[in-house]
Amino acid sequence: MSVLVRSAAAVAAVGLLAACTSSGSSGAPSTGAAPSSTAATTSSAAATTSSAAPTTSAPAGGPSTATLKSIVVQQSDLPSGWTGTPAPAESTHDKDVDAQLAACVGSSDAGEQDQIQQVMSDDFHSGQSTVSSDASSYRSESDVRSQVAQLKNPKAQGCLSSLFRKEIAASLPAGSTIKNIAIRLSTADTGIANLIGTANGRITVAAQGRQVTVYIGAGFFIGNRITGQVTFTSIGTPISSAFANPVVKAVAARAANA
Repeated sequence: MSVLVRSAAAVAAVGLLAACTSSGSSGAPSTGAAPSSTAATTSSAAATTSSAAPTTSAPAGGPSTATLKSIVVQQSDLPSGWTGTPAPAESTHDKDVDAQLAACVGSSDAGEQDQIQQVMSDDFHSGQSTVSSDASSYRSESDVRSQVAQLKNPKAQGCLSSLFRKEIAASLPAGSTIKNIAIRLSTADTGIANLIGTANGRITVAAQGRQVTVYIGAGFFIGNRITGQVTFTSIGTPISSAFANPVVKAVAARAANA
């Protein structure tokens, strides 16, 4: 889930800086509307480029790099007008965030030590909205089950909210404040095969008399020794389920067939 946390923190910081430096806005700062419950159950999480050296065969018996690349969000999954840029690879800090989440819920590393590699999609942008995704391969199905158990842990939502607050506070410009963070994590059946959970939320930050609301959504999927997420972020506008659903469904279907 570190990619989801990182994406939200970065978007909140960029959005707030843009609002504070904008010379064309004289009206009241927008706070956005509450995220809809339909978007919450279908948006999905995260992605970028491979954090391991590309290979053409399955490393250590896991799914190949080519397979993982074929799963994550593609340009063809999106309507016209979206443009992709390379996403940052998973960092040491991202791994630390994942470890903090595991420690908070009281689990082990949830299979992270047996992760073979992670592949990230491009970050796709349209206006103030972004879509990205990632897919990771593991040595065994037990590693995948550990990831699923962590997501379903009753403590997961509270732990995720705490991580969001910590990481966003660290990313904001000096003098900024977090006005509100509302995160909802669900493992209810969405009707999308291989989708094991969703997250959605709203984060409002303020500085210099202006405030920005960032909406986030994520869908967590699994496959054969594979886990991943599709992430949506949007500044000022809730994420539409009519847009998110087909994207998540396409990625989860590719994971199911990999």
